[in-house]
Amino acid sequence: MSDPGTGLEKTLNGIEATRILHREMPHVGVIFCTMFKDDDFVFAGLKAGGRGYVLKDDDPDTMLRAIRAVGHGESLLSPAIAEKVMRQFSALPGKQTPLVDDLSPREMEVLELIAGGRSNKEIAVALSLSEKTVKNHINNIFSKLHVCDRSQAMLYAIRQGLVKV
Repeated sequence: MSDPGTGLEKTLNGIEATRILHREMPHVGVIFCTMFKDDDFVFAGLKAGGRGYVLKDDDPDTMLRAIRAVGHGESLLSPAIAEKVMRQFSALPGKQTPLVDDLSPREMEVLELIAGGRSNKEIAVALSLSEKTVKNHINNIFSKLHVCDRSQAMLYAIRQGLVKV
């Protein structure tokens, strides 16, 4: 990208590039694959529209799962990053809402597994359900919590104290 006033090229960092991609092409899923795990970078990347966040030293299976999840419109965070996100939001003061009453016991189980970074397939195996049933539960959770994706559901649940960290 050129700076029109100087003719010099400006480089974009991953967060700025993600912001632009998310604004211009919201259907494109961005996965951060980095060594940066400080809070500022993690939360800025997710806020910019990142759908996945894995660390370069994660096992290859985690990276592959992130690619597949984001390719299917889901989100996936490295276990270390998911734990960081969960700790951060559980520390925020939040007022409890009665939304927990809106979720069925099975939806709460699914939400807890989502918050743990589990894929639909892993949730299905853990709860002895079909993946289609898991997707139905997830759609119900999204609707009841008024969120659009897994990351938002996870963050909302943590903020509201709906899942244990």
